[in-house]
Amino acid sequence: MSIFRRLSIAVLVLITLGPFSGCAALRSCFGPRDPFAANAPCALPPDATAVQIVQHLNANTARIAAWRSDNVVISGRGSAASPFKVNARLAIEAPRNFRLVASSVVGEEVDFGSNTDQFWFWARQAESKNIIVAYHDEDTLREREFPIPFQPDWIMEALGVMPLDAAEIREEPGPPGSRTVYLISDATSPQGQLVQKVTVVDICHGIVREHQLRDSEGQLIASARMSRHRLDPVSQTVLPRQVDLDWPRANMGLTMFLGTVITNPQRLPEQMWQVPRKEGYPVQELGR
Repeated sequence: MSIFRRLSIAVLVLITLGPFSGCAALRSCFGPRDPFAANAPCALPPDATAVQIVQHLNANTARIAAWRSDNVVISGRGSAASPFKVNARLAIEAPRNFRLVASSVVGEEVDFGSNTDQFWFWARQAESKNIIVAYHDEDTLREREFPIPFQPDWIMEALGVMPLDAAEIREEPGPPGSRTVYLISDATSPQGQLVQKVTVVDICHGIVREHQLRDSEGQLIASARMSRHRLDPVSQTVLPRQVDLDWPRANMGLTMFLGTVITNPQRLPEQMWQVPRKEGYPVQELGR
């Protein structure tokens, strides 16, 4: 028998028997199956209650109190600013610590973040040559003076370190055949505004696809769409690798592509959560 004929028979045997032996349909030969693929087994039953869904999501949140990524790529869109793409570092720690620093070839371009008491924004090319600082307990007027539409508490929830409260949530079905449900809760913002938080959940995979923040009339204030979910092998936490943030009223949007994500880092320096000091840019505290 020729070598070519023997190879042909071997290939035919692999094709015929592959689904029943060896690599188990070749999956183990090419790595583990994507747990979030369309045909992956479901993590939740189709008739899961709001309590069951919240328990599943909170179990994931409970495994992560903080995470960081030092290789984030951010692209901007919308008429509020020219399109751009920059590299950034992002860190987040419950309950209110957040820091994002974006840089270009000439140095740091944007720095905004939050700690227990304050949140801030600085941009090298902004008209205001200041580091703008606001306080979480300030009124709505002061919030409107902030240069970007930034809701720190909502961002913390959207980025996966704040649990949901099942007692405050009602469930609504998503579009037919979408395998999604809406978890809706009413809340009051730190500025006293009535808002509605909507969490869009993939009921099969048990992951959040989108967070929405709406005003009392149901108009969208902000949205965060999650995609490219991955399971962290260390913490066993599911996190997205792409987050699309949109603020429709400001006609502004950001897409964050997360590279390597370090979950529950052993030490995040306290200085990371402090208002930055930059030469030539004095601190301007709104309302103080």
